[in-house]
Amino acid sequence: MQRGLYFLPVAFFIAMTGFLFFYDTRSMPVPGVQIITKQADAENALPVLQPYPELEGIQIHVNTASAEEWQKLPGIGEQRACDITAYVEAHGPLEKLEDLLEVQGIGEKTLEKIRPYLLIP
Repeated sequence: MQRGLYFLPVAFFIAMTGFLFFYDTRSMPVPGVQIITKQADAENALPVLQPYPELEGIQIHVNTASAEEWQKLPGIGEQRACDITAYVEAHGPLEKLEDLLEVQGIGEKTLEKIRPYLLIP
């Protein structure tokens, strides 16, 4: 076979467009997705998987946690943990979890990943 650019006939694209237009995609199975339409379906639904099963039951108090405790959380390394503890020492206790966004390197995505494991008085 020779190298080069090959073109599919235009009829193929027209046929695929028609197929996708008329095909009922609501009945198409999607791996890992459950569509719950009735109460009976909700009772038999699969549980939502925990993205970090090794952290099951871990709760960290944001104002008293040590750097070692912070490092247990996803996306928090040694430097970031030190930055968080230094911020709490310098600015006093955090009043809400969103105050962590003031720490350099903590963004919205990181905060959302660690939010389930944080406690604030």
